[in-house]
Amino acid sequence: MMRRGISRVFVFTALGASALLIDPSSARADDASAKAQARELGTQGVLLAEKGKCGDAIEKLERAERLFHAPTTLERLGECKVDVGRLVDGTEDLQRVAKEDLAPGAPAAFTAAKLRAAGVIKKAVPRIAHLRVHVIAPNDSKPSVTMDALSYPDAALDGDRPVDPGTHSIVATADGMIKAETTVSLGDAESKSIDLKLVVDPNAAKPTQIGPPLVVDQTKPPPDDNKNKPPP
Repeated sequence: MMRRGISRVFVFTALGASALLIDPSSARADDASAKAQARELGTQGVLLAEKGKCGDAIEKLERAERLFHAPTTLERLGECKVDVGRLVDGTEDLQRVAKEDLAPGAPAAFTAAKLRAAGVIKKAVPRIAHLRVHVIAPNDSKPSVTMDALSYPDAALDGDRPVDPGTHSIVATADGMIKAETTVSLGDAESKSIDLKLVVDPNAAKPTQIGPPLVVDQTKPPPDDNKNKPPP
């Protein structure tokens, strides 16, 4: 029985626990608590990921990575994001791992994480969809666009933006305009374009007209209150 237990520990160490390694060259004495907590969170995240529960593992791995960076932790985090359909975010994490320069003498698990990240990237990137959003609005308006309730950068308009496959809600708003919104569904590697047209809202409150400022005539001398007083 003892031999079987040792075997299971070895398998876990080889396949999953590598995500718990921290590069000693990047550690400082004042980071001891952060490193220890990151290791605990990483352990929990890896165990969840090994059980196929990437949705729960992501929160643990994100916290571990924020506390203390380790290529193995970030690699497993990116892999889990890809697994749940967050291809854009996940592949960005994996790109960081694949391009990271390792310090001399870094653990072998870090090198393995770089190779594993490259393999996941190769399969995941071709699946990313692209969306082009165009807003039609009066020249004097300032449209604001959101996708899935998150801000959509102005610089991304009229360009092919990488997005996760799935259904997305796109909304455009502007002062004095009727909101324009639509829903778009994208499959793996699919590209689509949408137009959002903003028109003037006839029921929108008109801006208050401010009249000219009141001008006080300063040419007349102030009244002399002493004129009407009786002499002493």
